Amino acid sequence: MADQEDIDEVKDMLGPNAEAEGWDDNKIGDLLDEGQRPHQIAKSYWETRMAKTAHLADVAESGSSRKLSQISTNAVALAAYHRGADAAVDPANQPASFCRPIDRV
Repeated sequence: MADQEDIDEVKDMLGPNAEAEGWDDNKIGDLLDEGQRPHQIAKSYWETRMAKTAHLADVAESGSSRKLSQISTNAVALAAYHRGADAAVDPANQPASFCRPIDRV
């Protein structure tokens, strides 16, 4: 069973709207019990949020504007951040390098 301290750490990564979207203590605790790391859970949340907000567009009318596309843009950035943070925690998750080795003559 996941500790409340670990669940709170993940909730801090998700933001204030996570619980309203179904990411409550039980769901986070179950994911931690399955062996997922906190940054993996946060990455999953932000990828879900990214998919749910991809259709939003900027609105400008009557002299006011709302940049709703920023929601999706920020979700993309946070998903990328947590993907990188998880790779830093577990080097086995780092993508393979596409560079050719340098041969010294």
